[in-house]
Amino acid sequence: MTLKKKSNGNIPPWEDSPYNTFDKPLPPEPPGWAKARRVDKARDRARTFLGAQGCRTSRINGDRQLLYLLSLCFGVFVDCDAKPKRELIRASRAVRDMGRKARSRRIRSALVSDHPAIQHYWDPKRIPDKPIRIR
Repeated sequence: MTLKKKSNGNIPPWEDSPYNTFDKPLPPEPPGWAKARRVDKARDRARTFLGAQGCRTSRINGDRQLLYLLSLCFGVFVDCDAKPKRELIRASRAVRDMGRKARSRRIRSALVSDHPAIQHYWDPKRIPDKPIRIR
């Protein structure tokens, strides 16, 4: 007893097949994907800003810690009652618009401040010594 596959001899050519979607336009993105991409971009930008100054970004767990470090290092006001993703987008834009010199000046003053969070997240080699002031 041999089993034969039943095949219809009228298989449409590839050009007429419903599976050929090469020339058809892509479907629209599902709602919410644009915001998710904006949040991912803001998260990566914030991690880049901190990582460039010597922060160990692998130790940061979540958006709230990232926001706390942004506010601590760059002096960005963060609304704790607002949603963290929205605040992350807003804070990373504020840091981006700050300018390179202002960012470096603010991060240097934050690193000298001896804050325990900075001691925890920063590479000890990248924290500058406190300047000695002579009165």
